[in-house]
Amino acid sequence: MKNLFLGLLLAATSLSAQTIGTFSSVAPTDQTQQFVIPSTHRFQKIVQAGDTYTTGGGTLRESFDFTCFVPISSSSTNGYVSLNHEYYPGAVSILDVNYNSTTKLWAMTNSQIADITAATGFTIANCSGGLTPWGNVLSGEEVVLPDAHALSGLSPDGYNDAGWLLEINPATRQGIRKLWAAGCGPHENAAIASNGTLLYTGFDSFDHGFLYKFVFTTANDPTSGNLYVLKLANDGVNGTWVQIANTTQSDRNNTIALSVAVQATNVSGIEDVEIGPDGKIYLAAKHSQQVYRFNDNGTTISNYETYVSNQCYVINSQCEPYGYSGQSGNDNLAFDGEGNLWVLQDGGRNHIWVVGPAHVAGGTNDVRLFATTPAGSEPTGITFTPDYKFMFISIQHPAGANTTTQTDAAGNTVIFNRATALIVARQEFLGSGSLPIELQDFTANILNKNQVSLKWLIQDKQFIQKISIERSVNGSKFDKIGAYETPQYQDHFIDEKPFLSKNYYRLKFTEKDGTETFSKIISISFKDNLPQVKVVANPFNNSTIVQYLNLNKNAKLLIYNALGQLSEAKNVENTEGSVSIGESLKAGIYFLKILNNNDQLETIKLIKTE
Repeated sequence: MKNLFLGLLLAATSLSAQTIGTFSSVAPTDQTQQFVIPSTHRFQKIVQAGDTYTTGGGTLRESFDFTCFVPISSSSTNGYVSLNHEYYPGAVSILDVNYNSTTKLWAMTNSQIADITAATGFTIANCSGGLTPWGNVLSGEEVVLPDAHALSGLSPDGYNDAGWLLEINPATRQGIRKLWAAGCGPHENAAIASNGTLLYTGFDSFDHGFLYKFVFTTANDPTSGNLYVLKLANDGVNGTWVQIANTTQSDRNNTIALSVAVQATNVSGIEDVEIGPDGKIYLAAKHSQQVYRFNDNGTTISNYETYVSNQCYVINSQCEPYGYSGQSGNDNLAFDGEGNLWVLQDGGRNHIWVVGPAHVAGGTNDVRLFATTPAGSEPTGITFTPDYKFMFISIQHPAGANTTTQTDAAGNTVIFNRATALIVARQEFLGSGSLPIELQDFTANILNKNQVSLKWLIQDKQFIQKISIERSVNGSKFDKIGAYETPQYQDHFIDEKPFLSKNYYRLKFTEKDGTETFSKIISISFKDNLPQVKVVANPFNNSTIVQYLNLNKNAKLLIYNALGQLSEAKNVENTEGSVSIGESLKAGIYFLKILNNNDQLETIKLIKTE
C-alpha cells in the first residue's frame, strides 16, 4: 500500500509539473513558413483574416494584435476573445469561445465586430491592450489624430480623434468610452492592478516614450483620477512620479507636451508594461531592446534595473541574439502561472522567448526559446486562461506568398499566409488525437569525412509507424534523405552528402493511426565545423606557428622533407589552439601533413629560409 501511494504521489507530481512553461527550446533559426513550437505542445487555429463574421456580416480585417482571453465567471474553458486590428481605420473583433473537455478542442460559437458608436465611433491602429478586473477590455490606439481629422470623418468635439485607451464590453460587443483622463498619446498596452485602483501605460514613441501611472478616484472606475509620469533621478535607479494636469480637454489632448515640460524620462518605444507576480513593474522598450523593472513605492520608484538585456543567449549550444542592431526589439509581455515572462519579439528573427524566474541580468541566464514564427510575421498577443493551461496569441502580417501547410490540433490545414489567431497548449490538453511522441533530444554533429551525424531521443517510440529524416538548405523547403519503418526503427542517421554550407534538419513522424507531425528544426553550418589549419608565416626563417580549429585531440602534425623522410612530429592537445613548428629544421622545402583520427586532411608546403 505504501508503494502504491508513493507511485500515485510521484505520478501526480510529474503531471502537475507539466505546465505550459515546461518545454525544451526549439532550434533558433531564420523564419520558415511554419509556426515551430516544441513537440510537447500543439496549436489550434481560431480565426484568420478574411474569415466571415458569424454575426453582422463582413470579414475580419488584417493585422491581428492584442489577443485577449476574457473569462466568463473566472472560467478557463468559457469566455470571449477580444482581438485588436492594428489597421487604418482600426477595429476590435469579439469571439465567443469554449473548450470541450471530451474532444479537448476549442470551439468558436460567435464572431462579430465591436460597435464603438457610443465611444466616439472611430478608432485607429488598435495595437496592444489590457484586461480590466471588472471584465472589460482596453484597446490602445497607437496613432494620435487631432480633433476632426479628415481620416475620422467625425464632427469636432474638442477631443483628439485618436490616441486613447478604448474600453469595450466583450459581453455586449459595445465600445463604452475612451479614457480621456488617462491621457492622449501613441498607446500600446494597459496594465491595471487587481484591486482596480490604478493603471500603468506607456507611449510607443522614439522621442516621447514616457511611462504613466493613472490612479483612479474610485476603484474600478477609470473615468477620473490623477495622472503621473515617471521621472528617473540622475542615478538611473530611483525616480519620482510627477503629476501632470488631466482635467480639461486641453490637458488631456496635450499629455505629451505636459510630460516634456516636467522633463519626464524617455524610455523610447514602450511596447508593454506588466505588473509582475513579485509586485514589480516590468516594461519592454523596443529601441533599447531590453526589459526593465522597478519597485513602485507610491510617489517614488526604486531599484530601476535591466531585467532582460540586449545580448545573445545560449539556445541549444548556439548563441542567439535577443536584440538585433538597428531593428525593433521586445514587444508584448505576459507572465504565466510559474512566474515565467513570455516575450514576443518584433524585429530580428521574431521569436517567442521565455525568461524564467531564476533569471538575473548579468548573472544567471534563465532564457529559453519557445517558438520561431512563419516567414514575414511577428508574434502578437498574448494572454492566458486563468489556470494557465492555454495561451492565446496571434501571428501578424505573415508573408502572403507562404504556401507550406501545417495541421493544427483539430486536424485543420493551416497556411500562415494571412493574420492568424491561435490557441497554444501542451499536447495533453489540446486535441483528442493521441500524440504520445515526445522528442526529448535532437542533435547534429560534423564527422571527419564530410558527413553529418544526426541523433535523437523519442519517448514512447512504440507509437511510431515511420520516421523520415528531412534536410533543407534554407530551412523552408525540405527533402527526404532517409527513413526508418517499424520494426527497423533507429535513433540515428548519417547524412553522407550534406550541403557545403548551412544544413537544416527535421524529423517527420508517421504514427500508427496515420497522423503526421514534424519535429523542431535544427541547423548546423558545415563549413564552420570543418577542421581548419593555418600556417601563420610561410616562408619562415626560424620557426612558425600552426593555428588549428576543430581537430581531434589525437590529431598529429607531421613534417616531411623533400625525400619523404619524417623530420618533425607534434601532437595536438586541444581541439582548438596553436603550436610552434620548424625550429629544429634546416633551411629547405618541407611538407606538413595533418592527420585527424588517422584521416589525412591536407598537405601544406613549407619553406624555411636561411
